[in-house]
Amino acid sequence: MTGQLALPLHPVPRTVTPFLNETVRSFVWRIAETHKLHPYELLEFLAESQKHGAPVPGHRLAAVSGIALPVLKYALPELCTSQDERQYRLNGRPTPGRHERVGCPRCIGNWHSSPWVRFWARQEDVICPSHWVWTGTKSSLDLSNHPKVAPEVIAANRRHRRLIRRRGRLAVRAAYSVAKRLCREWHKIGISNKRIGKRLTDLLGPGWSVLHDDPEAEAAYYPNVIELTRILSSPYWRSLILDEHLPASTPREPFELLGVPAGFCWLMESTPSIELFVREIRRTVNPYFNWHPYSHYRSYPAFTKWVLDELRERFAPSPYRHLLRPTPEVFGEDRPQRG
Repeated sequence: MTGQLALPLHPVPRTVTPFLNETVRSFVWRIAETHKLHPYELLEFLAESQKHGAPVPGHRLAAVSGIALPVLKYALPELCTSQDERQYRLNGRPTPGRHERVGCPRCIGNWHSSPWVRFWARQEDVICPSHWVWTGTKSSLDLSNHPKVAPEVIAANRRHRRLIRRRGRLAVRAAYSVAKRLCREWHKIGISNKRIGKRLTDLLGPGWSVLHDDPEAEAAYYPNVIELTRILSSPYWRSLILDEHLPASTPREPFELLGVPAGFCWLMESTPSIELFVREIRRTVNPYFNWHPYSHYRSYPAFTKWVLDELRERFAPSPYRHLLRPTPEVFGEDRPQRG
């Protein structure tokens, strides 16, 4: 600590109430704004370190904020240890470190708080159902002013939540990540989608220009991403593309076979199963999607590469898979399901 901030370790004059699942950094920032302090200096003082991102001890934050430590632990999951999970009933709530998102300005405004509030969120926490505000990016977007787009996004979010309940969070999380990347890749290589373009026109007007991480782009793509997530997380549709056309027995040299283009002949034939799969993607996700199984200058199309990666992992799983296991998205995710 530089010594520029001489703040004693006792409660600040005005109590700032934390939001549920708010980040510690956001909460400290709001305390500093309320009392006209420098946010970075307050963070350094509480963390007793000038290192960026240094953790803030819960007892120091409780002493300065004037809020009891159990209340802070319940609201701010970063302060909780593994032993606190059961005590504070964190099961099902987002874990810190995965998705940091902006809060709904209308919900925040109702509490007369600073508009700069950040939350830890789950994958499906991308829209405020009460105010139709998109919160799935670093900045928010009020969809209530766009009645043609908002119902589609709301309906897609409901489907997203149903998929998680039916197929499990891990399966949907993996499929969602792939679906989002594929939809972007298709747009990048010129496989346009009129429905996405129409949503962007409704949001931005004619002649729109948008970056891939802008809230308008994320909201416009979201319904199509969820439809593709539904397909990629479905055991039935996955079996059509990954099982129906495979050989009766596992190849003797699976990794070598999957690494040599000539060895893909048995995979790349257009079977009735693949045609059915392609029709479903055309019907629900992108009407211009085509199955291109062959490489071009030693590079496969994005969807074909996903298929090959899935088969490679099946026939020759990486011995380092356990090291690449993603961190849980919600508390209690690693617990086995009952029944």
